[in-house]
Formats: sequence, structure tokens, C-alpha cells
Amino acid sequence: MIIKKLYHIFFMANNLKESKSFYSEVLGLDIKFDFSQNRLLAFKIGYEEPSYTIKSYIISIVFLLFSFHFVIAQNNIEPFVWPESPASNVFQDFVKAFNSREENELERFVKKHYALDKTESINEKVELWMDLYYRYGPITVHSISINKPYDLEVWVKGDITEIWFAPEFILNEETNKIKAVGLLEGEQPDKVVNFPVNETQFISNIENYLEENEKAGLFQGSILIKKDEKPILNKAYGYSNIDSKVKNQVDTRMRISSITKPITIVACLQLVQNGVLDLETPISEYLKELPSHIANKLTLKSMINHTSSYELDNIDGFREALEKTKSMEEVYQLHLDYLPKWENYKNFQPSGKFDYSNDSFDLIAIIIEKVTGIKFENYLNEYVFKIANMKNTSYENNNLSTPYRYDLKQKGLANYDSKYPFSLGKISGAGGLKSTTEDLSNFFSTLYKTNKLLDLPYKSLMFSIFQQNGASSNPDIGDSLIKNINNIGNVKVRNGRSFGFSISYDSNLNIGHNGTSIGNSAELRYFPNSDYLMIVLCNNRSGAQNFYNFFKNNLPRKL
Repeated sequence: MIIKKLYHIFFMANNLKESKSFYSEVLGLDIKFDFSQNRLLAFKIGYEEPSYTIKSYIISIVFLLFSFHFVIAQNNIEPFVWPESPASNVFQDFVKAFNSREENELERFVKKHYALDKTESINEKVELWMDLYYRYGPITVHSISINKPYDLEVWVKGDITEIWFAPEFILNEETNKIKAVGLLEGEQPDKVVNFPVNETQFISNIENYLEENEKAGLFQGSILIKKDEKPILNKAYGYSNIDSKVKNQVDTRMRISSITKPITIVACLQLVQNGVLDLETPISEYLKELPSHIANKLTLKSMINHTSSYELDNIDGFREALEKTKSMEEVYQLHLDYLPKWENYKNFQPSGKFDYSNDSFDLIAIIIEKVTGIKFENYLNEYVFKIANMKNTSYENNNLSTPYRYDLKQKGLANYDSKYPFSLGKISGAGGLKSTTEDLSNFFSTLYKTNKLLDLPYKSLMFSIFQQNGASSNPDIGDSLIKNINNIGNVKVRNGRSFGFSISYDSNLNIGHNGTSIGNSAELRYFPNSDYLMIVLCNNRSGAQNFYNFFKNNLPRKL
């Protein structure tokens, strides 16, 4: 009994972090602690259980104080000390300007510290940092990762979003002006330890986090969290349209961007398992019009796993024309028209290395249309959406939220629906679908927990790692993969990919996909060790990714 209570104390202490007090119902302890000074302010025993002796309390208190000391040491909660250097002076001024949330303060910082040439404008820099503020909110400095007189990188953490990132300022040694800026995102300092709470406190923390971020204008969208297939949280936040004050609802449809890709892969693998397509056959077999010196070097497998090197970058006018297309047939014609203008056209050679590609997924959708004679969107509706009970998923724009991101001219969040092209066609195998959290939940559960969409051997391809840290392997369809899908909780790699999903062991093992466009963000993540499914759709740029990081870092887990 006492061990169980000590374990509870340790969890409570570890999760105080930046809090100043907590109350333990298990022990009846009311404790106030100032972490800024590492000082115990008050301690009170609220009640005494009959079976809980004075000796047990003494042991508990000693263990509690040890836990506080451990947390302070592990989380490096020491007063931050700025080094004395030119780069440090610039960084301190940046933090002051950034946290002001004022365009004129950031403009002052840019004018004072940047060495701008004719190709760079002050407005571009101000908009860059203001956009970051509208994504991550105010920050607190944490620790230094690079410390040189003219090169300083500092880890900072969002006070509200709890997002870690590390700006780096590199100065010209003669003028002390900024000559280069780095920005490390998606990681956190090595010394930081995230201690989980119990599940009741976890859900409470989630609700508090979302309410605070909504109030600060940092989160707007809908979220669905399920555990063991049962909804734990199903709620919407913020505005679907800010100007008209229309609130988001749980059934408001939002752009899911690249979460479209796993859906396209399901459609492709259905045709593979039925013998209509083959993963290893050159796509020249299916796309006769595509130049043979390119089509002969591409396979469905290489396009699915992003090793095809087929991404039509740096072609003047291509993205703008693509955004205006309304069918996969039009998209295919654009590929054929613009390919000769591609810098890699004459000497195309797949690298075999991971290189994220949207255009490859458009080719997959075109192939599906060619071999079935069915329009891509109609195929998805008949063979994916109906089977998975996805009633609100399509390429249509009805009941659709408005995308928002920071805009300097409007000095705040701006409607980017018609302001900025999405670089993909209206119909696309890479992105463009609109959906709801409930529909995406139905999609993943149907795929993962039934064989309605794919037979088990082919479904296994979507849940078996074939890439680790960028290096490809060659999985075969067989018993080993069937075994893998049932033992995904035992897979421990920092960075891996399957046919359709990323697999991460960062903080907590999870599998899923994200989606980001100019004014939307989306996350679909499944945590097999605890059977949590998390779906987040936002009509702002970083809300979904921010919440995903919060969720995985605070998810209850066994230590």
C-alpha cells in the first residue's frame, strides 16, 4: 500500500513542473512550492486515513521532498543566465520584441540587428517572426545549445502552447549584424524529461490546455480522442469563420491536407491485392503517355514510400496552373505539358532516398483512374468512404471552415481561402480532401481493427516499418508482416515509415500522419500501447501539430 502511495507522490511531484501547488486526494496533502526559487512555501495534511500511520506519512513526506529535488534536477529548473557576448545581446532583444506581440517592436528589432540587402525587405522578416508568434505564442528561454560570441542558439518554450523550438542567430563579426538565422523545430532539449500523470489528470490537463490556447487565439478547430474505441473528448474550439463569428462545430469539415495520402494508398493497395496493379512493375505499364525514360524508372512502391525523386519543383507556372485544375485528367495533362521544363527531365534518376513527394501521389491517383475507368473521387467514395462510414469526406467545399494564418497587412489572422494557392489541384491524390474528426476516426479504426478495407497481408504493409531514419528496407508480404501488425507496440525506433504512415517512438510510440497547408493543420495519431486514437483538425497553421506534441509528451505511460 505504501509503495503505491509513494508511486503516486512521485507522479504528482514530477508533474508539478512549472505549477506552484497541488492537492493529493490519495494522501490528503496540500503542498505549495515555488519552483522559481526552489523553495517549499507551505505544507498541510488535510486528513488521515485510518490505515495510514504517522510513520507512513513521514516516509511519504521524505519521498515527496526527494521527488521535488529530482524534478528540479531533471528539468534544469535553474535561473537562466545570459552569456556576455554580441550574439547574446541580439538574442535578448529578440525575446523582448517577440514577446511584445507588436509589429512595431519587431520592426525595430529587424532594423537594428539585420544586415538587409536589396533582395530582402524588413516586412518579410517582421512577418516571419509574427507568424511564428501566432503559431507558438509567448516564449520563455530555457537553455543554451550553441554558445559562441557571434553564434547563439537557445531553446525556448511556448508559455501557452508548450512547444519547444530553438532560434539561432549568427552575426557578422565585424558589424555585429545578423547574417544568418536558424530555427530548430519539432524537437526538445535532451535534458528535458516529460513525466506523465494519471489518466484522469491527463484529460483534465488536455481540456485546460485547449481552453487556454483557444482564449489566446492559438487553437481553433475540432478534436476527437478515443480510448478503447470510446470517446474521451469530442469538442470544437474557436471560429470556423472569424469575420462572421461562426463557431467551429464537431461536424465542421476541414481540409486534411496530406492525410489524404494514406487514403490514396488504401485505394492503391486494394487494386494490388486484387491483382489489377503491381507494386514493383514500372508505371510505364499503366501510363503510356508519360515519357518512358521517366516512367520506366518509377514504381508504385517507390512513389508510395517517397523514394521516387518525382517532385516537379522549380517549374515556372506549374503550381499556379495545378491549383486551378478540377480533375485528375487535367492534372495528368499538366504533368505531360510541364515535364519537359523540369530541370531533371533529361537526366532523371531516382535517388532511392526519402524525399517527400506530392506529385508522385497524383500519379498514383491517375493510375487508379486509368486501370479502373472510374474517376478517382468516385472510386474513393465507393470503395473507401462507404465501407468506412465516412459520410462527410469528399473534395467538396460545403460546410467548410475558413483557413487562417498571420498576415502583416491585416496585423493578425487573415482569411487565406482565396489569398494563397494551395499548390495542389482541387482533386489530388496527395491532398485536397475535406473531412471531420469522426470520419477520420472511422477510417483508421476500420483500417486497423478490421479487414474491410484491406486483407491482412496488405494492411500489414501500412503498419510495418520499411524505413528507419531515412534508410529503406524491402519488406515482403508474408507472415512476418502479419505478426508485425499485431506487435506494433513492441517496435521501438526513433523515426520510421510504413506504406502510408510515420511511426515514431518520440516520447510515446505512435503511428499516423499529419497534414499542413497555408491555413490548416491536421493530425491523425494512434498510440498502440495505450489504445488512444487522437484526431485533430484545425483551421489555423499549427494548432494540430502543437496539440500532438503536447499529447504525446503528457500521455500516461508505464515507466
